Amino acid sequence: MKLCRIRTENGIRPAAIDNEGLARDLSGHAADITPGSVEPGALDHLRGINIDLLPVIAGDYAPILSDVRRIFCIGLNYSDHAKESNLPIPEHPILFMKACPASGANDPITIPRGSVKTDWEVELGVIIGTKAQHVPETEALRHVAGYCVVNDVSERSFQSDWGGQWVKGKSCDSFAPVGPWLVTRDEVPDPQALDLYLDVNGMRCQTGNTSTMIFPVARIVSFLSDFLTLMPGDIIITGTPPGVGMGMKPQKFLRPGDTVSLGITGLGDQRQNVVAFPVCPKRKTDMTRFTGGCLCGRVTYTCEADPALVLNCHCTDCRKAMGSVHATTMFVPEDQVTINGYPRSFSHSADSGASMTKVFCENCGSQLFSRNTNRPGTLGLRAGSVDDASLIRPMMNIYCATAVPSTPMDPQLPAHSTMPG
Repeated sequence: MKLCRIRTENGIRPAAIDNEGLARDLSGHAADITPGSVEPGALDHLRGINIDLLPVIAGDYAPILSDVRRIFCIGLNYSDHAKESNLPIPEHPILFMKACPASGANDPITIPRGSVKTDWEVELGVIIGTKAQHVPETEALRHVAGYCVVNDVSERSFQSDWGGQWVKGKSCDSFAPVGPWLVTRDEVPDPQALDLYLDVNGMRCQTGNTSTMIFPVARIVSFLSDFLTLMPGDIIITGTPPGVGMGMKPQKFLRPGDTVSLGITGLGDQRQNVVAFPVCPKRKTDMTRFTGGCLCGRVTYTCEADPALVLNCHCTDCRKAMGSVHATTMFVPEDQVTINGYPRSFSHSADSGASMTKVFCENCGSQLFSRNTNRPGTLGLRAGSVDDASLIRPMMNIYCATAVPSTPMDPQLPAHSTMPG
């Protein structure tokens, strides 16, 4: 099977790819593709579905799992990549981690603030399907649910010039595109016989085959299981072949406007546009990540220079700016957020007396608005009834109006209403 998650106007839907390459909606059989979905029993259930009878859906690829809890990385696992990095061939797998959220296969790569050496790495990703602890190499692949494409985006200066471990150069926002699909183990009979490629702006940079790995997948899984317990949904990325920007003469690194394309035999392809670190359109200063995101799951940003007055958030899916809103109310304790005597309400900077403000997308004019909730600091569009918790998506901070169901919406809830959070 080829499993994936698709961003639609009704939110993210689980899907399976049919023989024609079309995404078939699995939401009638599974709420989402979660870490539990890759366990053997859950995969057997999905295999029993005739996906050709399911509706076709379209949209951007979301990360292959709803919750990628841990991304383990193996460094210098191709001898020629170690050589271009001017580092010795390792005696044992070099382990580090990516601490950023996984992103979708075609989501943009954001150049971090201060970056001068953002680089690319096409890698085979291994998704664990069953708990693995002290597993012999001969049995290691039985614990694998499937495989995927990963771009191990890296900032070489952050990685090497500031002391400490590599993780700081591997974990900036947008540095872990995974997918487009999770291809189950039965469709990949030999993970050591897969071709990899990566192009930058149409120029081939990386070409390799997993047969030249120093440590094969089975060895990696077994090795890691001796030091930590691998759990369903963990992803291991297994190293990159030569051709990274750091190894070129002269060196070449990503810049805004570049396009990265990559793929692995049978596992699909990725394509990422490279974008600059976001700048507040009003103050022309850098913006920092704002907790949460649109219904599509992307991050939004707040203006560094004026966070108390301006929250020019961008939906990084549709690239549209959200309206300004008084940001101080987003961060104070719940019991201190009181407007017009009603707790858990938020105010617009232009109308601080309004108990339930209206906020609009500055480009398309679609309405956003504050809502009461027992979790502080949330904005969103209300979809469905007050009691329909499944449509509220608690703890999502900014919803883009174009990414929610087209059901009737109450433009302004009474301030005393309580919505489930």
